[in-house]
Amino acid sequence: LGQDDLGDILALRKEVLGGLEHPDIYVPEADETAFVKAHLGERGMSFGVFAGSRMISYGMLGLPAAADKDNLGAVIGLDAGQRARVAHLASCMTVREYRGHCIQRDLVVARMALARELGCRYCLAMVSLRNRVSRNNLFAAGMAVRWVGYLDDLRRQLMYLDMEAPDAFDETGEALVDPLDFERQCELAHAGSWGIAETEREGQPLLMFRKRRTVQGKSATAS
Repeated sequence: LGQDDLGDILALRKEVLGGLEHPDIYVPEADETAFVKAHLGERGMSFGVFAGSRMISYGMLGLPAAADKDNLGAVIGLDAGQRARVAHLASCMTVREYRGHCIQRDLVVARMALARELGCRYCLAMVSLRNRVSRNNLFAAGMAVRWVGYLDDLRRQLMYLDMEAPDAFDETGEALVDPLDFERQCELAHAGSWGIAETEREGQPLLMFRKRRTVQGKSATAS
């Protein structure tokens, strides 16, 4: 997508944001126009999906510089060289009548492929604890909840994937957590457990946290 698509993206965002089940699922940007423009240039790129001439979905890829204050790699302790290879799986939205057709999953895969082509190694995405759909789509692409805490005064999960050396996890010591239990997720993430999947117990969704397996030559920070 290019700058000519700015109006269509803004209109789609307004439609989707106006129909959220809970306002915390996605909080609008302070400057919506500036945010979208930033993902239509050198520091970001976007894919669009159309039904005829109507944009029905989009997915943004952020390409922050290593020194950018909003580079999510800094939150998880990546060094400057690693932050230079970070890509953000940023906003991705689909209008209601076209949901349930794996469009968002396809856009996750497309953005990861583009990130690899551009020389990026680390994919990060910021997700609301209430955003079950996006989180599960990112799980399906191999991402995991690596960090949980406050970002811009919002309770958020950071999902992460090293595309060159995906992390492995112990099969013992599993913890199942309510997706909205912020404090418990913070404790587990701080102790080195990552959220790797969603499961269910008695019809209730639960997040599965497991300890990251230590790999020789790969530190916890570099992963």
